[in-house]
Amino acid sequence: MKSNIGLLDCNNFFVSCERLFRPDIVHKPVIVLSSNDGCVVARSQEVKDIGIPMGVPLFQIKDIVRKHDIVLFSSNFQLYQDISRRVMSALKDMCGECEQYSIDEAFFNVSAQVTEADMMAIQKQIIKKTGIPVSIGIAETKTRAKLASKYAKTRGGVCCINPAIWDEMKTYSCGVVWGIGRTFSEQLSKSGIRTIEDFMTLDRAYIRGMFGIVGERLLMELSGVRVYEVGCGNAHPMLESYTSTRSFGEIVRDKHILMQSLTFHATRVADRMRHDACVGSRIIVILQGSRHGLYANHDKGDKKKVIQLSTPTNDPLAIIRHVQKNLDSAYDPNIPYKKSGIVVQDISPSDSVTVPLFTDNSDADNQRYIYDIADTLNTRFGKGKVMPAIMSGSSQKWREKRELLSPAYTTKWTEIPSVKAI
Repeated sequence: MKSNIGLLDCNNFFVSCERLFRPDIVHKPVIVLSSNDGCVVARSQEVKDIGIPMGVPLFQIKDIVRKHDIVLFSSNFQLYQDISRRVMSALKDMCGECEQYSIDEAFFNVSAQVTEADMMAIQKQIIKKTGIPVSIGIAETKTRAKLASKYAKTRGGVCCINPAIWDEMKTYSCGVVWGIGRTFSEQLSKSGIRTIEDFMTLDRAYIRGMFGIVGERLLMELSGVRVYEVGCGNAHPMLESYTSTRSFGEIVRDKHILMQSLTFHATRVADRMRHDACVGSRIIVILQGSRHGLYANHDKGDKKKVIQLSTPTNDPLAIIRHVQKNLDSAYDPNIPYKKSGIVVQDISPSDSVTVPLFTDNSDADNQRYIYDIADTLNTRFGKGKVMPAIMSGSSQKWREKRELLSPAYTTKWTEIPSVKAI
């Protein structure tokens, strides 16, 4: 039986998570800041109406923040991830298996006969279970469903695309389409292609010649021809790397402290790769010098050290050893470092790795057993309880500043809100 594709999108997700435990700010302007409380990464509708753009540095809008009494929060990703799991669980309970596309979005299959009334009932149940406002778009393809979810935000939170709605959507700018970035949109605009309808009139061969197979597939999806099925999340776009980066709370020059930060990133990346049952064979070590104030001329301190592995891995200790061996060639004691990170590329499934015939694989089995235990302990007692030895007594310099961090309402017993009856 023919089915449609739905997309659930949490509205102003980071802000909604903060408001969930702060009913006193439900109708107040709220901003969530990036690492080190530097830039705006999430805005309530009230802040959008004021005209504050995404990504603007906090120091540039301090007067506006004071004038409008805007509530500020540091990013609390542990809270956001936990609330995200609850939203996705509620969606699965009502719609079956779904494909989580991002922390606040998920695709799911739905009957072609579903009505907006049916989806509104599901939307209300999810809001009731989680407290998070969501929008739902329904269409024949993922790309159209993404557009429908945007449209839904202006009409009660649900949109099932029909011919009349689609005729209206075709007048929208190409820039709102999932998969058309700023560069792609600018190229189209130079050729006089400004709306979705303009784009859809182009010949497939022309699109493929200009923008490759990705552009051609996008044209097919907009035309109602399904290219990407639910459950094939890595196909659009393909997950090609795992990344963990972070700016430091203070300038760092000490190599040991840099290695502590890189160990943290290596562990995070390896954890995610093990969770996704994949391995990587190319490691990129990122070190970035400060470009501000007294250090404005240190942009040459940026380094990217590429390490090619003979055997793909998701072993955090193996990644850490490779990084430690290569850090000397990237480190300069005269550079005031402000950011570090790890990228792992050349990703492949874990079960695709071929072990040489005469290799003793017992060490790898033991390592997997150790990581399973470590993951269990960290899940039970909190992240970071079990960590590589180099992280012991870890310096606070490389850790980000989060002076406006809200409590871990859902993941720490000591920070769970309490209610007293008087």
